[in-house]
Amino acid sequence: MGRRENKKKKEYNRVKIIATLFSFIMMVLIIRLFYIQVIIGKTYESSATNQRTKEIPIGIKRGTIYDTNMIPLTNRVRSQHMIIYPEIFLPSKDNLTKIEEITGVNIKNKLTLKRILDLKVKDYNTDIINSLEREKGLFIVAYEERYEANQIGAHLIGYINMADNKGQYGLERKYNDILTQGQDKKIEVVVDAQKRRILGIEKSKKLNNNDGKDIITTIDKKIQTIVEEKLDNKYKNGSVVVLDTKTGNVLALASRPNFNPLDIASYLGKKDKEFYNRAIQVSYPPGSIFKIVVAAAALETGVDMDKAFLCDGYEEIDDIVIKCHSYKTGGHGEINMEEAFSKSCNSYFIKLGQEIGGENILNMARKLGFGRKTEIGLEEESEGLLPNINYIKGSGIGNISIGQGPLESTLIQIAKMTNIVANDGIDRGVYVLKGIVGENNSKIIEKPPSNAVIDKSIAEKLKKMMKKVVVDGTAKNIYDKDISFGGKTGSAQSTANGQYVVHAWFTGFYPYDNPRYVISICIENGGSGGQVAAPLFKDILDEIEKTH
Repeated sequence: MGRRENKKKKEYNRVKIIATLFSFIMMVLIIRLFYIQVIIGKTYESSATNQRTKEIPIGIKRGTIYDTNMIPLTNRVRSQHMIIYPEIFLPSKDNLTKIEEITGVNIKNKLTLKRILDLKVKDYNTDIINSLEREKGLFIVAYEERYEANQIGAHLIGYINMADNKGQYGLERKYNDILTQGQDKKIEVVVDAQKRRILGIEKSKKLNNNDGKDIITTIDKKIQTIVEEKLDNKYKNGSVVVLDTKTGNVLALASRPNFNPLDIASYLGKKDKEFYNRAIQVSYPPGSIFKIVVAAAALETGVDMDKAFLCDGYEEIDDIVIKCHSYKTGGHGEINMEEAFSKSCNSYFIKLGQEIGGENILNMARKLGFGRKTEIGLEEESEGLLPNINYIKGSGIGNISIGQGPLESTLIQIAKMTNIVANDGIDRGVYVLKGIVGENNSKIIEKPPSNAVIDKSIAEKLKKMMKKVVVDGTAKNIYDKDISFGGKTGSAQSTANGQYVVHAWFTGFYPYDNPRYVISICIENGGSGGQVAAPLFKDILDEIEKTH
């Protein structure tokens, strides 16, 4: 009996041990399974995914530049690119020939560099594409291009160095640090064990933004397009600026001649200065446009608009003769400020300048933005040129009073001055950046407070005189009885490449009551402002009215 009980007890202990061991093993397996599936499951999943997928870049790692309505100005075009991984790709005479045929590039020597090759497909041959897509380490994908051949707003946007993705000019340069924050644009394609793309399986789009930044400009693409088309249709060299009167926002800014940002190298060494943004970077004598400044200075010093001077067609100061355009007809005769302004009488404004003094003229010019940058937000902006006080003490007062001599202004400065007048003497500033947009945050750029630089009564008198210019003055050829606006013409003498030239100016605002737009124009070597720049103003204005 005792032996039997001992035997049963031993068997029970053995079963108990086995059960405990089995339970332990099961527990270990469960823990291991939990660890594999839950704790490090994502790692295995990622590893498996990496073995059957390949990440391919699909565009320049750079934020998009938008217009004021969030219409993209860059990254608008998609084309086919061939991405080749040299460490995987197996070259042969046949596939190298096919690659060169559709891309125009012989990659044989490039494969030794051991870096990803990015080639644009220039000749999309379906048969060749289909055969190459089965090659190991070669992928053909839709690619996001930074620019277009006919890039809108090229001078404003600028361009980048494709090799290092660094902004070289325009907005690309000014906001390079913002545009390059964290951008990483890729897609995933499914591959087999040999890293060959499996066709017929849809690729999944992937965008790792890492809080990358896009910028929103103040540009209105519709107005920008109108301005560029009108400028291209008529003139080779010149620039146009359109401002939103109430905000100072730049709605359009165009410069000609234009350039293709996809082919920067072809412009190097040329003499046409295609890369110059003539609206902000090149300064010119403002000519009779500057009579706005002289008139404002005179009104501020208390000169009455009815004050008259005699115009004989010329003025002589220190043996220097300065002619009025009425010279051949014997002058304008007795003429007051409003008439002299509308007819752009040089004699009147020379005498007016002598009466009020050069210092008052220069002080007013500074108030209205001459001689300093507008701070539009572009590195290339010029500050123009104002003469020193010594120049205007002698015969120089005659030149300055009609916008000549050592006096230069950019078109954006003229637009800003016109906007001050249109806004009853309030300086709204000039802006081209509206906001910054990121994946996790966005912000609208705050503007500094506006400030009054001339009295409202003076601005109202200037507007009245500018209206008369287009009703029966030097721009009466663009008068329209159905719409009311004001402006000022200018024909500025200058030299370019050692030759005498006359630049055509016009700057104006619309409508006369409660202005919405300021449009300023300068056509290099265009001649008469009234005959050349003023009609362009009217053409642009009419087209804007049709679309807005």
